[in-house]
Amino acid sequence: MLNDLYIINCPLLTTLKGAPDYVGGMLSCNFCGLTKMEIPNTRVNRFSVQNNKLTSLKDGPKEVGGDYYVCKNRLKTLNAENTKMTGYEAKLDVTGNPNLRTIEHAPIGVKLKNILHNKLKVPKK
Repeated sequence: MLNDLYIINCPLLTTLKGAPDYVGGMLSCNFCGLTKMEIPNTRVNRFSVQNNKLTSLKDGPKEVGGDYYVCKNRLKTLNAENTKMTGYEAKLDVTGNPNLRTIEHAPIGVKLKNILHNKLKVPKK
């Protein structure tokens, strides 16, 4: 079991394909060149993919036990309905994504009050 995995400032890295299936602590890939994740079977405690080139959260981790940080990417849609957030008060931080207009298709289990965003459209129930 891997406790933490940090990948920082690796602009040639465009995907997380091949990452471990389980990371008990933080899986962090910040300031890289990610355009897609390709880790639909990975389970992590906390997940951070800040300052990359992601346009959606498609094929992200299967499960995130804590906070999920996706600040300063190029998100247009969340498309994360295959990800389950299991932390009681876990936060999804999507600030700094000016092309993201709605929080529709957020990960399963995240509470609306725990989605940090820049004045996005919240779907009506």
